[in-house]
Amino acid sequence: MSNPQKNLQNFINDLTSVFINRKAEVHILATALIAEENAVLVGPHGTSKSLLVDCFAEALDGNFFQYLITRFTTPDELFGHFSLKQLKDNDEYIRKYQNKLPDANVAFLDECFKASSSLQNSLLTILNERAIDLGNGTRQKTDLQMVVGASNEYPFADSSLLALWDRWLFRRHVGRLKKSKDIWRVMTDQSLGKCSSILSMDDINEIRKLRDQVDLTPIKDFIEQIYAYTKQKDIDVSGRRWRKIAKVIKTRAAMDGRSAASAKDLRILSEILWNRPEQRDDLTAFLSGLCSGDLKAAMSIYDKLKAMIENTDMDRLTDIQRTNQQCKVLIEQLSDLDDSDPEVLTYQEKCTSLSDGFIRSYTRTVQGL
Repeated sequence: MSNPQKNLQNFINDLTSVFINRKAEVHILATALIAEENAVLVGPHGTSKSLLVDCFAEALDGNFFQYLITRFTTPDELFGHFSLKQLKDNDEYIRKYQNKLPDANVAFLDECFKASSSLQNSLLTILNERAIDLGNGTRQKTDLQMVVGASNEYPFADSSLLALWDRWLFRRHVGRLKKSKDIWRVMTDQSLGKCSSILSMDDINEIRKLRDQVDLTPIKDFIEQIYAYTKQKDIDVSGRRWRKIAKVIKTRAAMDGRSAASAKDLRILSEILWNRPEQRDDLTAFLSGLCSGDLKAAMSIYDKLKAMIENTDMDRLTDIQRTNQQCKVLIEQLSDLDDSDPEVLTYQEKCTSLSDGFIRSYTRTVQGL
């Protein structure tokens, strides 16, 4: 890896460490930034969506704009007002967008699906084309690189929002914490949401240069299989989104320091291809079965570990010691797998739990002999 790639990985690790069970979300935001695409986080209130984006944006050295959208929000609040002086002196509508959305490098739109129809129309252009209408008949490109949206609700109840929904390439459902042991950290850990790392725009731009050189040829057959799956399952993926997906796959390879794409880069598509939540689980399972050798390896290790422990004769010290050594070997193998896949992470945790339980039994048995 080059220094920019190492800096990115360190930034991801540091940001992940100050949140609980948000590793996938951090990876998605980092990927979206390098790919220059948009991401939306959908889930119940109080799941740290806003805090995560704020912390992510503060670690960048670019301009950041954020706004809480309501059904009364007007386009001028996001895009800037029209200059009265220009209207009076030159009879022209010229938008003043300094310190507004078009002036930012990264933006966060909270409750993005509450936008009115007039605001939706204005958002479509800047989300897809990174341009704004100045008001005098001209359209101007902006320096906006990434927009993150957040919502407590999906937009499916209002068909007028579906065009806006399509503009978010990355779609991540953010759920509540499931493990009781995490609650104590929520209550007492003062470091949560406080990341000291800084990721420079120079590093980001260097990784983008490497991204543009990544070879997609090794995954051509996989892509054709994935496309056939989406057609079979009636998952509608527009040509525009497939075009953007190519850049995302290149981004994932470049982030890992590789010049050619591989099957592991396709896992991120489980956060892109689905349109409705009920499609997500089946799509994730298909991509895991098709592309994830790490997931298959994790499942195999879990099966071996479980059978080995169940078949251990706890009355024979030599048998216990042999199993203990084999547990260490299998757990070491698990550590080499890519835990950015939530399913791989789940099996890693299950294996660790099995191993820890056996070690406790092993210790008690040895002490009793």
